[in-house]
Amino acid sequence: MVRAGYEEEDIVRVEKLIMDTTFDDDHEISTDLLGGLLCDADMSHLADKPDEFEEKVKNLYMEYKACGLLPKRMTYEDRYRLEPTFLQKHRYHTGIAKFLYGDQDLYDSYAAYLENSRKGRNISYILKRIKDEVGKKDKKKKRIQP
Repeated sequence: MVRAGYEEEDIVRVEKLIMDTTFDDDHEISTDLLGGLLCDADMSHLADKPDEFEEKVKNLYMEYKACGLLPKRMTYEDRYRLEPTFLQKHRYHTGIAKFLYGDQDLYDSYAAYLENSRKGRNISYILKRIKDEVGKKDKKKKRIQP
């Protein structure tokens, strides 16, 4: 970027914005409006309709797998089972995203959040899918046993 004529200050700013979209346990939440907006835009898919959300989860799994960001033995089902925890831990940064997509802090109870927010409904959807899959596997095991 230096060769392209960008100032050092601009380069540092772009690097910070990129790092603001990084999600790990050690990363601090952006207190900067532009960083918060960028993070919220990056994670807006968490509040998509369940079928659209699930499609994006599949695409992200394939992208992460191709880039070597997931353990080699991790299957899509393994990754899918981690999704509710990620959704529950995730928080939007800006007031508009919290309002549009639904943040836990805006609801009186977790049950109200799951029922009424767009992101909460995706958590419920995934948990139900996982429960249904476990139930199917349990039924198959019972059929096999004498």
